[in-house]
Amino acid sequence: MKRILVLLVVLFSIGFSKDLTELGSEAYDKGDYQKAAQLYQKACDGGNVGGCSNLGVLYENGRGVKQDYQKAAQLYQKACDGGIAKGCSNLGVLYGNGLSVNQDYQKAAQLFQKACDGGGAEGCHNLGFSYENGQGVNQDYQKAAQLYQKACEGGIAKGCSNLGVLYEDGQGVNQDYQKAVQLFQKACDGGGAEGCHNLGGLYGNGQGVNQDYQKAAQLFQKACDGGNAGGCHNLGVLYQNGQGVKQDYQKAVQLYQKACDGGNAVGCSNLGVLYQTGQGVNQDYQKAVQLYQKACDGGGAEGCYNLGLLYGNGQGVRQNYQKAAELWQKACDSGWAEGCSNLGVLYEDGRGVKQDYQKAVQLYQKACDGGNAVGCSNLGVLYQTGQGVNQDYQKAVQLYQKACDGGGAEGCYNLGLLYGNGQGVRQNYQKAAELWQKACDSGWAEGCYNLGLLYGNGQGVNQDYQKAAELWQKACDSGKAEGCYNLGVCYEDGQGVKQNFSTAKQYYGKACELGLQLGCDNYRMLNEKGY
Repeated sequence: MKRILVLLVVLFSIGFSKDLTELGSEAYDKGDYQKAAQLYQKACDGGNVGGCSNLGVLYENGRGVKQDYQKAAQLYQKACDGGIAKGCSNLGVLYGNGLSVNQDYQKAAQLFQKACDGGGAEGCHNLGFSYENGQGVNQDYQKAAQLYQKACEGGIAKGCSNLGVLYEDGQGVNQDYQKAVQLFQKACDGGGAEGCHNLGGLYGNGQGVNQDYQKAAQLFQKACDGGNAGGCHNLGVLYQNGQGVKQDYQKAVQLYQKACDGGNAVGCSNLGVLYQTGQGVNQDYQKAVQLYQKACDGGGAEGCYNLGLLYGNGQGVRQNYQKAAELWQKACDSGWAEGCSNLGVLYEDGRGVKQDYQKAVQLYQKACDGGNAVGCSNLGVLYQTGQGVNQDYQKAVQLYQKACDGGGAEGCYNLGLLYGNGQGVRQNYQKAAELWQKACDSGWAEGCYNLGLLYGNGQGVNQDYQKAAELWQKACDSGKAEGCYNLGVCYEDGQGVKQNFSTAKQYYGKACELGLQLGCDNYRMLNEKGY
């Protein structure tokens, strides 16, 4: 789950009889920031350091006064020196972000510590964030957990939410999804949109609770309504997929747009996908380009990857492999395995970059290590052919197996070839048949075609012309010319199907249209015979 990255800046208020500070807070709540500023200024000048702290918030945010971080820092310092914990915490935020002061995480941590020691739950939260990320202090998840706990007990919803993340990930505490559920629920009930978003994630994944997409949708809606862009995005995913809600692409578009406008890069990228595919909106490649660019500029690796695809295919932009390479490099550097794999293809083929098999090997390896089945399969091809590495059939076998196990149909197909040819493994047609069946079931036409050959020849399986014809039909339907040709032979000879010369001619014609000369020749012969 996404951790809270925003440190807390809060107003100070007191519970005694109305004074200038409280009157200022009343004006603030009514949206009269100028009046609030005047009252806080008067309170601060009169020695009420709480007024100084609140006036600092107005200067920091430019409400009722001209934005002035330096003035805010001075006011927070005065409040902090006067024992106002929130002043110390808010001043720490300025040091952490380098606003009007030199960025100094160590100084920020010291101020958060002072605020926390003074009873400021916000300071405890912010200090916990410092420990979690190792900013100004040594990274210490256990210490972060303790501080988030203290903040949570002090009513800081984000403290509960961030502590829940630690329980979810098992950082500084024993992993405990049920505990995370309780903390996210507490954060959500306390008005923390991030808590609602994170809790929705657990319901969606069935972690710590029974999987319930409908409940997840409700929580993401609450998070979205509370200004959490991630909640809008996740709710959009549910509407796109029809999980927990009725499938509605137009609703998904609206939610992705809201997420994108809120700075969620994945929301921009997903919205781009809908524009690219014309789901919920009119298909518009140029709009998709703009959205992927925004996602990429916002740190979204998937946006860079998708934009690279459009440049590679010349959709919405002029085809430009060099630009595609740059984008896939950026995606790869950000941990997007598919970007590494696609960039490897460009280096292997010498498109947009200088051909470099060794570079391709490195990129395919990185993609494979990142869980990309295609990267594993492509790397296997290089080991099989000895390009960029020493030829090694056994290594190719291992890589194809990894690709196949990871859902990569091409990996299953290629591994089947090695078993069929006895390269790197003992020749085993039965094993080849199993692998080609798996590839075929995943939509890999070549797998269907080769499996048909085994059934036609009775290799590794019982000879079965009917089964062979069915497989070649499937291969043909997927655009495999040889599948169409063999199916034509079946109809011409009456093997596995009822003999029908007209149907045979149709399949020879289709094979011809797909570029197979044998199909053209046989079509012509049957045509000359009057079929």
